Amino acid sequence: MKQIEIKQTDKIRALAVAPYPGLKDILEREVKAFPDIQLDVVTGDMEEGVQLARENFHANYDIVISRGGTARLLRERAPLPVIDISISMTDILQAIRLGRDIPGKQAIVGFPNITDRAADLVDMLSMDIDIFTIDQASDINGILEQLKKENCRTVICDVISSRTARSAGFDTILITSGRSSVRRALNDARREVQAMQNMREENIFLRRLLSEHSGETMVFLENGTMYFSTEQEETPELTAFLRESLDDVKNGITSRITRSLNGYLYMIKADVFQVGQRTFIAYYFNRSRSGGNSRMAGISYLTRREVRKLMENSFFRLSGEMNHILPSLQKMAENRLPVLIMGEYGTGRSEAAMEYYLCCSQDVQNYIDIDIQTMNDRSRDFLINNHRSPLFFTGNVIHLKNLGFLNESYLSDLFHTLIHAEVCLSNKVIFSGNPGHMTMQKYIRYIKDKFSCIELELLPLRYNTERIPAIANMYLSQSNAAGRTDVMRIESRAFHNLAAYHWPGNYTQLERVLNQLFVLSKDHMIHAEDVSEVLLMEHDEDSGHSASADYFSLKRPLKEIEKEIIQSVLRENNGNQSAAAKQLGISRTTLWRMLQ
Repeated sequence: MKQIEIKQTDKIRALAVAPYPGLKDILEREVKAFPDIQLDVVTGDMEEGVQLARENFHANYDIVISRGGTARLLRERAPLPVIDISISMTDILQAIRLGRDIPGKQAIVGFPNITDRAADLVDMLSMDIDIFTIDQASDINGILEQLKKENCRTVICDVISSRTARSAGFDTILITSGRSSVRRALNDARREVQAMQNMREENIFLRRLLSEHSGETMVFLENGTMYFSTEQEETPELTAFLRESLDDVKNGITSRITRSLNGYLYMIKADVFQVGQRTFIAYYFNRSRSGGNSRMAGISYLTRREVRKLMENSFFRLSGEMNHILPSLQKMAENRLPVLIMGEYGTGRSEAAMEYYLCCSQDVQNYIDIDIQTMNDRSRDFLINNHRSPLFFTGNVIHLKNLGFLNESYLSDLFHTLIHAEVCLSNKVIFSGNPGHMTMQKYIRYIKDKFSCIELELLPLRYNTERIPAIANMYLSQSNAAGRTDVMRIESRAFHNLAAYHWPGNYTQLERVLNQLFVLSKDHMIHAEDVSEVLLMEHDEDSGHSASADYFSLKRPLKEIEKEIIQSVLRENNGNQSAAAKQLGISRTTLWRMLQ
């Protein structure tokens, strides 16, 4: 009989489930002051957080630390004690202050741990702001419907409410936990574990007994639930792939698998075990470094889950422009006609394409992103000549972007392949590019006519400068939540300087400039002088936009003439859409519809 010795240690092993990335960063910094606590942190909220905790319980943890609704769920379902990171009045006040420069009615929405303190704070400071309490995540939808009827624009809330509110078109400010709250939670965890030392030793013994294996091991129940894992650091791509292979292993189709993921080559052996009424699937694997595959340069495969994750914190979605184009994308996704997305650099072409994919029905499989600009000679040849090219797959969304960077010879070969392989019949195809590129100017009409495309045009940021203060404040809130900055607020005069700039790089440039301002801030505030200094470093090249061209040729379709007139009026009004619509004698909605 093999004896398993338990190594005595003074370390407390804690698992923290952070509902948002910024809390993970604070936890990892503050735990340095607790040398007797060994802390591992995963990021996920509510049900996702509970699942992540379950998948990590194999690692001999003594206690779980989390926050808000996620902590409540963990307390109900986790086999370990759960410490809740409290939210202080200071944390709530910081979120309210961030919302000051965002116009319109605001409301606070959250679980009782937020709203109870918020109510005391609002009463104490005589603030005019409504508070709504939810007991479970599903409550948020009804509250948001009520807030829409009351013309509320901004919701100050927790993570789960923020995601739902943002999808419903609200501006959101996230309430984050500060360092003092995290320190209190770590102290509480230390006291709790010290009272459970005997139970901890028993858990270590049982878990060490199971973990005595060579190599790495993952065990799943047949429904896909992770039962056991020896991996010290989670590899989501590998876990997802092994789950997808469960049926093949159960049915005896495969027992040995080779897979390349994230620069590693995995050699995997699979076995099936029947234990009583339950079936277990075990994977044993070793991994080694694998060389890069240059023929895949510029070609990416994404699942619906991965695209949703990319879009959650998209700066373009944060800007509010997605709300304007979403109805058009939803209608486009209902049929199989190809889509042509045109817009200047930085106007969100890729984000619009991914949102289109999310609007498609579930039977559409993967999102395949083909970036012409980053492809090399080998990957270009692979794309049109290899039978494993994604162009010869079926049932996917294929996004061919940055077409203006192709030479005309290859572009002709690509179009020939698309036509003769009937790619647009077996997949939903998106073309996108910058209308300012000479190649695109030459081929736009051909693409539209040859492939019967539905066209979507994305407006430059200079036509939407009135939204810059709201965008900047929401991005500041998001950056603080992610732990990237500790800026308190942006000065009003700084907003004026940002709005007066012409933004040739559009939303991409605005995001980069804001990041630089956050990093260079000296006193937790962005001043007008800081904005001027940073913008002076923007050596802008001609973006293809001519602000002085107000001559209108009549030898064009009426819709093109109308669009150019509208753009000229927008320039006269410094991008203010409401003022432009009033000057033209139309509604703002009609203005947007005509531009689209």
